[in-house]
Amino acid sequence: MAAGLNGGSTLGWVRGILGASWQELYDCAAASPRDDMPLFLPHLHGERTPYLDPRMRGAWTGLGPQHSRDDLVYAALEGVAFAIREAADCLLASGDHVTDLRVAGGGTTASAWRQMLADILERPLTPIDVPGASALGATVLAREVAGIPVTAREPERRRVQLVTRPRPGRVRFHRQRYERYRERVEALRLAAPAPDPVSEVPAGVIGPGP
Repeated sequence: MAAGLNGGSTLGWVRGILGASWQELYDCAAASPRDDMPLFLPHLHGERTPYLDPRMRGAWTGLGPQHSRDDLVYAALEGVAFAIREAADCLLASGDHVTDLRVAGGGTTASAWRQMLADILERPLTPIDVPGASALGATVLAREVAGIPVTAREPERRRVQLVTRPRPGRVRFHRQRYERYRERVEALRLAAPAPDPVSEVPAGVIGPGP
């Protein structure tokens, strides 16, 4: 399992701060990116996977007078996608090889945002249109553990038609920016104050650890 703290809540904060509707926010994902665009570190709430660090905080970095509100929104979408990639890479490295991913939730219905996610994750993404996707996922896992066969609920033909595939040019672009993003995440973490060993123990951690 990979758990993140900075998805929809962080984008909701960005939307409110910049006065953008959800539609405007997701439309910015379709913009043609430039290498001089700012980077966004989305960790407003600290972060779980892969850091387990409640001290982490967010930032826009690399700002210049040429940047617009749409540039800030684009960077925010990209930064959240980078955080998803960090968690996904951690998860997928611990199990069987996975060639494609399924996505669910309100934001994934926006095609431009889904395309950006596919480009950054470097994997095909298949949206699933089901109510209660989290509950369905828990049921699938329970059936798997119990040895009960899991049968597909949607025709394979329809599922394949909906696949969003990464674009090689954008994959290369975001890969370079992802490396810079990770460097800036580490730089901001190093600048953070030392944690209080009593009051800042992350949720789910018992005892001092190794």
